[in-house]
Amino acid sequence: MRSRPSADVVNYPRDLLNKFYGGDVGKDFKDYTGKARMVWWHELFNAVTDSVGICRLAGVFSSINAIGYVDICKLLQKILGLEMTDQDLYALGERIYTTERLFINREGISRKDDYLPNLYYDQPIPDGPTRGEHIDREKFETLLDDYYQLHGWDEIGIPTQATLGRLNLDAFVCEEVSQCA
Repeated sequence: MRSRPSADVVNYPRDLLNKFYGGDVGKDFKDYTGKARMVWWHELFNAVTDSVGICRLAGVFSSINAIGYVDICKLLQKILGLEMTDQDLYALGERIYTTERLFINREGISRKDDYLPNLYYDQPIPDGPTRGEHIDREKFETLLDDYYQLHGWDEIGIPTQATLGRLNLDAFVCEEVSQCA
């Protein structure tokens, strides 16, 4: 659930979602445009809510008006006396998610493992609002490229040296991570 952009399916005006996510998120929830951005945003935000113990259903899950970064900053200041900005929390989310990625990279997980089961590409959805549709493999590849770029990872899903340096995570890289292709 950490990666799920549920706000996309509740019919917010697209220009509002574009502003909230900081880029074009397409014409509707079925459009591939911007989905990598939405997933990336939720991964970072939910890493923060997980770390501070806020239920993700209370945070921005299905409503962009729920608890967000600024609200969490206020809670941390009131409860713990911590002075943090929304940018501090955003960076924390990046560090958490990238550290998690390094752990799974070390275990040999990379792009080859970031695909959906074949049935999502090959079998049409049997019912619901997307009945008859399936995931387009070529568009999914593009989404994966966009997603890696947003995270600052290379083409096989390993955080780049620049990303590790920016997040002060250089010390966590071991030989196994750099050889996991």
